[in-house]
Amino acid sequence: MVTEVAPIVRKLGFEEFVSVLTRPLPEVSILDETRKIFSTFASSEGIITVDSLHTAFASLGHPVSALMAKDMLREADFDEDGVVSRDDFMKTIP
Repeated sequence: MVTEVAPIVRKLGFEEFVSVLTRPLPEVSILDETRKIFSTFASSEGIITVDSLHTAFASLGHPVSALMAKDMLREADFDEDGVVSRDDFMKTIP
């Protein structure tokens, strides 16, 4: 069953507008989020390999070729040891 949801469009008064823009955002730790993302792609050894990258993308519904996985790994492998460590991964985050 598909349900269509139509947003309610209404005008905001100035005070409401300011209130929406100035309300505090929830605390999100960049470090925690980065760790979660890293663990999605890392192998059980805690590193990202060509195989773990290939497997992770496939499990996310975005399969990539082995060649593409190898190219992605090479771009993120800053210390050129053939794998992406957590330190390498952190360097990819702006």
